[in-house]
Amino acid sequence: MNEGQTWEEGLHIIKTLRRRGIDAYVVGGAVRDGLMSREPSDIDIAAAATVKELSVIFPHAVKPSEKHGTLLVKSGKNIVEVTPFRAGAKTIEEDLQQRDFTCNAIAADEQGMVIDPFNGRRDIRQQVLRTPGPAEQTFSLDPLRVVRAFRFSSVLGFSLDPGVERAAESAAAGLAHTAVERIRDEITRLLEGQKRLDALENMRELRLFSYFPQAIQTVSAFFYHSTLVQFPAGKEASWAALLYALYGHRSLNMLHGWRFSNQARKQCRWLLERIDVPASPDTWLQWLYYFGPQQVADLEELKQWKYFAYHRRPRSEWKRKWEGLPIHSSQELALPPKTIALMPAYKGTAKIGEAVALLEKAVVNEKVENSEQKLLAYLEEKER
Repeated sequence: MNEGQTWEEGLHIIKTLRRRGIDAYVVGGAVRDGLMSREPSDIDIAAAATVKELSVIFPHAVKPSEKHGTLLVKSGKNIVEVTPFRAGAKTIEEDLQQRDFTCNAIAADEQGMVIDPFNGRRDIRQQVLRTPGPAEQTFSLDPLRVVRAFRFSSVLGFSLDPGVERAAESAAAGLAHTAVERIRDEITRLLEGQKRLDALENMRELRLFSYFPQAIQTVSAFFYHSTLVQFPAGKEASWAALLYALYGHRSLNMLHGWRFSNQARKQCRWLLERIDVPASPDTWLQWLYYFGPQQVADLEELKQWKYFAYHRRPRSEWKRKWEGLPIHSSQELALPPKTIALMPAYKGTAKIGEAVALLEKAVVNEKVENSEQKLLAYLEEKER
């Protein structure tokens, strides 16, 4: 099992509970990742106690989930999730039986001894997703598990057991009544996986997208493109690609329905508005100046995804280009707005902002040197 700092802090919580006579175990993804020699991103603990009992032991814990009674307990440098056994469960085995997949229905005690009543270790070795009980029952408990199956397929590289795949297809209708934020978060994690295209293709074959927000009865023809090789990396770029593949030119209208944060929606919109815009080298430099190397690199990766022969530069090259720009903001212009306001052509007018934008564009594209004299001359020439 994993012996890292995160794991040790989880065991510290378990020992605290054990001293109070409460059985507690590390469960789920942390145990799975330990068995796969992966560093766990977080630690979840299941305890044979009520929320009230746990709150007494950890009075400073944060309780974000009323439904599951999860407590966020600080241990060392990490936050550990502590949750009562699942509904009606009296033992850890009964708790594990209610979990989504056998690879997650594994626990470990304070000694690191693995409790695996549903052959999760076998399925990890075989890289297959199975459910602890009947798959239909597992998905009926929470239809979001349908999407989680494909998320794990993408991130872990596991295939779906045929029975799980059939049950997922049958249970998918429940997604229409699932909070869009929960679906969005699972899809975001799916898009981070190395096998994301395979997972998305499998979901398309099972027609799961028809139950998503803004239900897709007929997805964009581009989603069926035979040479579609890989979705771009990065949260916003991969989401922009998925939205474009699903909705085509209607993708901009679908942003609101997925309930993105304002920042994520803004970045996705920026990418989608430009995916089909032909851009000259000067235009790329302007985008680089105004939006930075990360955003521009995402756009270029998105264009390469759509226009397969498109040549994409390394991200490091965009960073070097940005660092090499003559200016990085209007404040670096050698001709300040107050000086422009004294020029006869601009005095007492509202055109100063237009003049600043004109100078920014000229300097960034190296049409004029960033010196006060040269910029004055440039503006005067433009006003003739």
